[in-house]
Amino acid sequence: MACVPSFSCPPTTRPGSDPVARHARRAVPPRPGDPAVAATTPVEGEILDLTRQILSAVAAGDWAAYRRLVADDLTCFEPEARGQLVEGLPFHEFYFKLPTDPARSPRPVTTTIASPVVKLLSDTVALVAYVRLTQTLDDAGRPVTKPCEETRIWRKTGGHWKHVHFHRSLPT
Repeated sequence: MACVPSFSCPPTTRPGSDPVARHARRAVPPRPGDPAVAATTPVEGEILDLTRQILSAVAAGDWAAYRRLVADDLTCFEPEARGQLVEGLPFHEFYFKLPTDPARSPRPVTTTIASPVVKLLSDTVALVAYVRLTQTLDDAGRPVTKPCEETRIWRKTGGHWKHVHFHRSLPT
């Protein structure tokens, strides 16, 4: 089990995107060479890197990259699903395919993954849990931080890790 400190990356923008409406965020955990990575096993580091990649794909609206990382039978619970279990990819693809408003200026977004914990449940299943802090600007230009709690499950099949389930909750 690895417990590593918070990680964040510099503000980013995606032209015409509204990161709150599209729930796209840039993220995440340590980059290779970061001292915190040395505190994890290679597999735990790989899971953190894959989590970074998936959140980066979401932030960039990169459906192809997201597709490469997730299983066809992905399941999730997330606020956008209003308490329903979502199965498959069409629900997620909808958010990637939303048009952007070219008249709206892009907002900077910084995402911090606070205290991620990786648990290897077996040789082929891993879990990562963390609090995601998303910083952006509201409509008046004031900084706002929105937290959410995330748990992601990864399954190794054919030598490759695929994201198979996540649960994202807004704090109560």
